[in-house]
This record gives sequence, structure tokens and C-alpha cells, in this order.
Amino acid sequence: MTKVEQVQDAIARISIGQLIDVIDASYTSTGVCIGDFRDIGWSERVSTRSSLYYRWNGPSAIRVGGEIIEPGSSTEETEMDWS
Repeated sequence: MTKVEQVQDAIARISIGQLIDVIDASYTSTGVCIGDFRDIGWSERVSTRSSLYYRWNGPSAIRVGGEIIEPGSSTEETEMDWS
């Protein structure tokens, strides 16, 4: 299955309320990540001066790194050194 097909499948499954696992990343070539949903407005990458996290706006919950993220919630904030 191509990357586009994987993302389309994930969108369809999320749309019907299935809980799927996604990778906590902006991009990956090996699966589906939370960053793959930015173009359709379901996820938003939030970077601050010292951290990075994703806000989830999809129609149903997803699981990121073993944690269930409900619509309107965010992934765990990760401290970053942007220097």
C-alpha cells in the first residue's frame, strides 16, 4: 500500500470512529503519523520557543505512542532545543 493509500485508509477508519495507532511525527515514510492529517485540518503542529506538540482536531480519538488523544486534545509536549 502506498503512503497516499495508507493515509486515505486512516482517514476513512477515523471517520467511522475506529481507534487507530499513528506515529508521533511530522512525517514518516513507514506508516501514518499525526502530521499526515495537517492538510485536512485534523492536526496542527504547535511549536513554541522550547517545545513541540500536536493538537488533534479529528472527528474521533486516535492513539499516539500508546496514549489516546481525544478531539480537541494535544499530544504530550516535548521539550526541544532549537539552537
